[in-house]
Amino acid sequence: MLAVASVVPVGSAPAAPPAVPARPAPVPPPADRSTRTGAWLIASADDGALLRYADDGRYLGPLTAAGSSIDDPRSMALGPDGMLYVADWAADAIVRVDPSTGQVAGSPIRLDAVRHPAQVLFPGDGALWVASQVAGRVVRVDPASGRLLGDAVDPAHVVQPAGVLLDGRGHLLVSDARAHRVRRFAAEDGAWIDDLVAGNLLSAPGAMLLVPGGESFIVANWYGGRVLEFRVGDGAFVRVVVDDPKMAHAGGMAWDDGGRLLVAGWASGDVRRYDPATGDFVDALGRVGPLGSPSAVLWLPGSPVTGNAEPPSR
Repeated sequence: MLAVASVVPVGSAPAAPPAVPARPAPVPPPADRSTRTGAWLIASADDGALLRYADDGRYLGPLTAAGSSIDDPRSMALGPDGMLYVADWAADAIVRVDPSTGQVAGSPIRLDAVRHPAQVLFPGDGALWVASQVAGRVVRVDPASGRLLGDAVDPAHVVQPAGVLLDGRGHLLVSDARAHRVRRFAAEDGAWIDDLVAGNLLSAPGAMLLVPGGESFIVANWYGGRVLEFRVGDGAFVRVVVDDPKMAHAGGMAWDDGGRLLVAGWASGDVRRYDPATGDFVDALGRVGPLGSPSAVLWLPGSPVTGNAEPPSR
């Protein structure tokens, strides 16, 4: 399950978007979380820790401790080699971590084209794709050697990439935090097609996810605590999925097995779970343990499930 991290954008927020009422949408019935095997891995941006939580909220301990090997994690992705790849924003590096031991494997990937990496992604072509915020590029990297393979999208049409998403139709979507829009590129050659979503609904867009079924996608605004849904084909606005001022700055997102949405609340200090049909807050991870400013969330299958019970509210 992929989680995508947004970053602190440069520049001021655009004018506040108009209030748009949320419309109900179908959602699968919740899964039985008591039998799920694995753990949520949450990145703590302010101290570099990667922390594990059970799906029922229990804190399971760190995968990597604060200050150990990662400075400022913003995104995580599991590679085809079984390693965890972490975008270390402050260190301008990609760090490989063994998800079974928490040990760093080899030297970090450092390239001139990777400056303040906002997201890492494995699209299935064997390469690691990195959205580099300050460099203004989305690049392809050989995960084994760390060698730059080239640009994944035309850099002339990207200002500050904060999120990357394959739309399942041969296109790559890039959320541009500085330009306040979602740009569409051909996945095959990186050619710019159009600005799929633009306008005052977007406020420093970052993390993106496909909605189950693939007909639409959601985008997290860094400013304002909103998650918005748009159609994949034409970018038409569908609805407000989440409108939660407590979340404030939204980081990475993920779907759980019950079809509910998890959002890393950078300012709220927890990963907040919502019912996407109503936008209602369900519960939160991170209210026990040393979690600081959560920036990304990723499901790690097979992790041991032990730990302390989490109280229902902070």
